[in-house]
Amino acid sequence: MTEAFKQQAIVDNRGGAAGRIGAEIVAHSPPDGHTLLMAGSTVMITAPAVYTSLPYDVQRDFVPITLVGYTSYVLVLHPAVPARTVPEFIALCRSRPGKLNYSSSGSGGPAHLAGELFQSLTKVRMIHVPYGSIPR
Repeated sequence: MTEAFKQQAIVDNRGGAAGRIGAEIVAHSPPDGHTLLMAGSTVMITAPAVYTSLPYDVQRDFVPITLVGYTSYVLVLHPAVPARTVPEFIALCRSRPGKLNYSSSGSGGPAHLAGELFQSLTKVRMIHVPYGSIPR
C-alpha cells in the first residue's frame, strides 16, 4: 500500500472478539479516508445478527470498497488426539461429552458457529474456547 499510495501505511492488527474490537476502532476513527478495515462476514453480517448491541453500525459507520477473497474452513486436530477421520472424531466426542475443547477467533465468529453447527449435526458436546480466554 505504501508503494501504491506513495505514503506510509501502518498495519494495526487488533485481534479478539471475532473482529469486533478492530471494527469499533475503525468506526470511531475520523472519516478522512486514512483508516481502512479489512473485515470478513463476522463483523459485517454475523455480529449484527447475533449481538443486540454493537459499538458500531455496519450501515452507518462503514462503506464497502471491494471483495478481497474467500475463506474455506477445515477441521484439524492435534496429532495427540486419537482420531484420524471425522467419524473417529465424532465417536471420540460422544465418548467424552463436554470434555473436549475447540477454539475460534471469538464468540459469534465463523469458526465458533461452524463448531456449534458441527455439534448440532453430529449430536456431540464440546467446550468452546474463544481467542483470548486462555491465560498466556
